[in-house]
Amino acid sequence: MLPINLIAVVGAALAAFILGFLFHGPVIGKLWMKLANVHPTGNEKFIDMVPKMLWNLLANLVTAYGLAVIYLFASSSPYLGGPGTWTAVICALWLWLGFLVTSTSMEVIWMGRSAKLWLFECACSLVVMVAMGAIIGTYQSAAASGLGAYAYDCDNGSAFTLSPAEDLKTVQVAADAQGMFTGTATLRETEGTSYAGTASDGQSVALTGDGETVHLKVGSEQATCNPKADPDNAPWNWGDASEE
Repeated sequence: MLPINLIAVVGAALAAFILGFLFHGPVIGKLWMKLANVHPTGNEKFIDMVPKMLWNLLANLVTAYGLAVIYLFASSSPYLGGPGTWTAVICALWLWLGFLVTSTSMEVIWMGRSAKLWLFECACSLVVMVAMGAIIGTYQSAAASGLGAYAYDCDNGSAFTLSPAEDLKTVQVAADAQGMFTGTATLRETEGTSYAGTASDGQSVALTGDGETVHLKVGSEQATCNPKADPDNAPWNWGDASEE
């Protein structure tokens, strides 16, 4: 099962639903009705809108989950800055430009839809997608570092910070200035206390926990790493973690 934060997905879907309501109602609803040639009769009933609203919310949930899946894989890409809000927003922007804008433009090109109405909807969807990306990226990043951050020094002079996820399915490794790689790497559990993934600079990274010690492999280079002394926090212990 993919390590998707479902709370983030639901939150993003609700945000999209609320923003859509505001854009097509209290905020700029009059402009939308003018562009869409909608003329209220005064006989509209809220109960008649409920089925459509539920379908709208379901579509938002599917969109939010799809964005979360894409962000999950993109967060370990060497071309992005690692996990975080900005990475998720970039994913949302590319989805908006590459799929939403282009696919809906066919309605203008072939189906005679008003270009002004299309531009209105594109602008609304841009705000919605950015908001969804920000929510998903923020929540996913928080979950990825839910058990704190632990600093390590390695026997080859390198250093890094380790942030285990709450479910221990992933760990985030951030290289220090003297790191074996640059940027960050989100590693996924392969077996027991072993994890693997790709760093921001494109190098393969593998990590195995053994008590308080970490065995780190970046490309063909290997190092044994131990926790830095921290009087305020106990070191991360993989033995304790495996017993949870």
